[in-house]
Amino acid sequence: MANSTLLNQPVSRWLPLLVISAFFLNLGGWPLFDVDEGAFSGATTEMLANGNYISTFIYGQPRFDKPILIYWLQALSVSLFGHNEWAFRLPSALAAALWVWVLYQFAKPRFGATKASFTASLLCLNLACWGIAHFASADALLNLFLALTFVDMYRYWERPEAATLRRVYVWIALGLLTKGPVAVLVPMASGLLFFASTSRIGEFLRAMFNPGGWALLLLIAAPWYVAIYLQQGQAFIDGFILKHNVARFTDTFEGHGGNVLYYVPVLLLMLLPFTGLLLQLLRKRPLVAIEPLERYCWLTFGFVFVFFSLSGTQLPHYLLYGISPLLLLMASQIDALRSKWLVLLPALLLPSLFVALPELLAYAAVQMDDAQQRAMLATAPENADTAYRTLTVGGLLAILMCNISPRLTLPQKLVATGVAQALILAWAVLPLLGQIQQQPIKEAAALAELRSEPLVLWKAHLPSFVTYSQRPVSRRAPQSGDLVLTRIQHKDALPPHQTLFNENGYVLAKIQSAN
Repeated sequence: MANSTLLNQPVSRWLPLLVISAFFLNLGGWPLFDVDEGAFSGATTEMLANGNYISTFIYGQPRFDKPILIYWLQALSVSLFGHNEWAFRLPSALAAALWVWVLYQFAKPRFGATKASFTASLLCLNLACWGIAHFASADALLNLFLALTFVDMYRYWERPEAATLRRVYVWIALGLLTKGPVAVLVPMASGLLFFASTSRIGEFLRAMFNPGGWALLLLIAAPWYVAIYLQQGQAFIDGFILKHNVARFTDTFEGHGGNVLYYVPVLLLMLLPFTGLLLQLLRKRPLVAIEPLERYCWLTFGFVFVFFSLSGTQLPHYLLYGISPLLLLMASQIDALRSKWLVLLPALLLPSLFVALPELLAYAAVQMDDAQQRAMLATAPENADTAYRTLTVGGLLAILMCNISPRLTLPQKLVATGVAQALILAWAVLPLLGQIQQQPIKEAAALAELRSEPLVLWKAHLPSFVTYSQRPVSRRAPQSGDLVLTRIQHKDALPPHQTLFNENGYVLAKIQSAN
């Protein structure tokens, strides 16, 4: 009897369904998370309000963290589909879906349809990539352009054609409009290492200094950079170039510093439930592979891993800049995967944690010194309703049954586990976390939207308040007549006030007028 399980079906049948279920299911099912989602959506909200489509602002002040492209796409999505979480996250989900298709189309003629489809599954379902597809930020879009640059640079190595080289410059230009210099740094450094390793460095240098390519890049990227410089002047250079790019490597930002081993546990966590494949890869493959594509993959991922391990600012998503080549390497290992434990143990880790998550958060609340965090985390058990318990326990049991089933191969077990993990995250875990952390801010903003007093955030950086109130918000000391959102530990330090809202450690207060 023919085996009819997922990986044996034609990819045209199951890949679109997998992408839709992984990246779009319940996309708007929880509030926007602060700080990052709130900052991106808040800046887009202010862009739509003030009509300035060159410079971005948050709290009425310039925001130089990221270039403009993701804000344009979010503004378009919100204009078409409404001012809601689904619309703000849609550009990320679409970018991630295209990312999957790019990697599949690249892998298919080189690895075969089965390994290409497994590569697509790894990208759809690993914790980090699934996460940024559901995150209203620039990361999924940037990784799409990095993946496009990666695959076309290798195609250029295979067959140096002018059209392929032009595409490389286009993807880099779009990356520059998405997140800045990292879109140049990663492909240029990894490309230099790879071409040099194959004794073709001269060819790489000629491609890198191609006049037509640079003209195309500047035609795409330069207009916005020139326009924002004309608007903001030296403040843009100081804020975007020097602070948010150069200084992020040399200094530690907002406590996000680590050490040279920081990304080792981060990588193991990001790849769940497929971490066993990475361990298999490290055990079976040399770090310097003989095959050109393997070597290119190792050099690209290795550069990202080493460079950001040495960076003064270390954030988990920086490692995603090298995730596409790593997933290709991992997918190449499916024929060599023999250990059931390398599949089973990582597969059970997160689902087991999700079952106990409400109680773990409540326990963490007792250990917290921060009054707002203590109040917020303590509500987790009461917010974990019957649906949460059913989904997490049922999902864990389903994963366990898949992994002990003799009818499924190890790759099929991995894919089934990934699908279950994504469903638990989308329908249980993220809605719970959103309910306890962000829902009070959303509700406070709904109250503020109906009032006329000036809105103020005091001793709190909660940009989603801008998104949900859709009104100007300032960050400053409270004044007479203000409507102030703050954290519970600062409530007693407010001037005489009337408390309008107090939930999960967030307080919305009306400051009494002087008269």
